[in-house]
Amino acid sequence: MQTKLIIGTRGSPLALIQAQMVASRLYKIHGKNKINLTIKTITTGGDKSQTQNLSMIESTKKYNNEQNKFGLFSKEIELELLKGKIDFAVHSAKDMVSTLPDGLKMDIFIKRENIQDGFLSLKYNSIMQLPKGAIIGTSSIRRRAQILRFRKDIKFVEFRGNIETRLKKLENNIADGTILALAGLKRLKKDDKIREILDLEKFPPAPAQGAIGIEYRKDDKKTASLLAPLNHQQTYLEVNAERSFLREIDGSCRTPIACFAKIEKNEIIIYGQIFSPNLQYFADGKVRGDSKKGEILGKNLAKMLLSKLEQIKK
Repeated sequence: MQTKLIIGTRGSPLALIQAQMVASRLYKIHGKNKINLTIKTITTGGDKSQTQNLSMIESTKKYNNEQNKFGLFSKEIELELLKGKIDFAVHSAKDMVSTLPDGLKMDIFIKRENIQDGFLSLKYNSIMQLPKGAIIGTSSIRRRAQILRFRKDIKFVEFRGNIETRLKKLENNIADGTILALAGLKRLKKDDKIREILDLEKFPPAPAQGAIGIEYRKDDKKTASLLAPLNHQQTYLEVNAERSFLREIDGSCRTPIACFAKIEKNEIIIYGQIFSPNLQYFADGKVRGDSKKGEILGKNLAKMLLSKLEQIKK
């Protein structure tokens, strides 16, 4: 008997490609005789406010209630999931809040793409080549903080919208350059636009960058069993460590946080970076240990860096 499933996703070109990637893998595993998949696009709060600063949206809009915590780019999708209007959701894992709403689970990740950020410009080949006072377009406070470490003269302009929209803004000379995740550019086949791939330890990514996460209802065992073969174990372990780091700091769009984990043989290495809200101070560091203890190590690293940041500020 054929099982019909509805996939929930944002409607951007990248989000749709990611949902299609998941659907394609599911068909390959189970066959079209066993499952029938429909992709449903859902507009989120973050999608509706394309001209506003992300941190300002989050500070003026309450995404919490007594039981659940939602993210700017997931609330409306998760509400449909909780109501049973969709069967599972496909997300860019970096957009997800550190603690999911009650009743939902995201423990399935397909093999992730390159986790680094890339510099794009129509005029310059690297951030360091930008002239004094150049303008970078970005909505990410993390990226602003990281750039200001090396180029305090750089100015910023708000850059929201999908990748095509941001590239168009470069063409219209709204900014001299922008920073985007390599993963999205690769999936959209726009990686030829990259002028510089940014160094991982100077410009570490957002936690879970490059990973596609699949969220479903905890009590939906049938859907869970169909999704389980999609999980890439190394990605799962790395992302869980990074999200544990994020959860301990309780990061948001207003908090400049970066983290990445890498498994080498049976060991996991986790690098983290946090900034003070005024971007004047930062702390970074790394830990390593048993790959199966990534969540504990990520939590411990967060505590260490929070303590280190307080000491630096004194």
